[in-house]
Amino acid sequence: MHSDPILRCLLLLLLALPVAAEVRVSDSLGRDVVLAQPAQRVVTLAPHIVENMFAAGAGDLVVGTVDYSNYPESAAVIPLVGSFNNFSVEAIAALNPDVVIGWASGHRAFPSVVRQLQALGIPVYIDEPGQLQDIPDSLRKFGVLTGREAAAAEAAYHYEQTLAALRGQYAGAVPVSVFYQVWHVPLQTLNGDHIVSDLIRLCGGRNVFAAAPAL
Repeated sequence: MHSDPILRCLLLLLLALPVAAEVRVSDSLGRDVVLAQPAQRVVTLAPHIVENMFAAGAGDLVVGTVDYSNYPESAAVIPLVGSFNNFSVEAIAALNPDVVIGWASGHRAFPSVVRQLQALGIPVYIDEPGQLQDIPDSLRKFGVLTGREAAAAEAAYHYEQTLAALRGQYAGAVPVSVFYQVWHVPLQTLNGDHIVSDLIRLCGGRNVFAAAPAL
């Protein structure tokens, strides 16, 4: 069967072609996000997400983002779909993303947004690092989502080395009381569960509102 050498050659070439593998990643809320293949078009819904996408070597795949996503400099030219807490589902859908990466605590109605996007067939991955040590995991998972595992793993490794060095540098420092102002009207701050509070602790500070009930 298939004695024709040209046909045999074509069959061998077809067998040698790479097959796009399914991607399955658990997000920060423990939800399994499944893609048919690594994402080539990504919408990011928070500035920290687009920054970490670039760090993971996948910044070129971001086709839409939100206000204040201006680092690195090349991120400033990415089309906007709104702000971190007020974006357009229609604008997101129009970009035809393979996945949307969002920040749940930054948007009170985010569960509704997730349902709307999923109803349109758009997978949503939620990135919610609570501590500095969670960031390398975010980077590695962004690498898996986009097929940029090697670059993401390298970025995560360098981050972990830097974090360890800072922990050693500030170990034993006398704590300094810190008030971190998020906004002025109304006056807002962050409690001890927020990643910014972890950063304050790393550098020898003590968040004076660490015990506040709301994030």
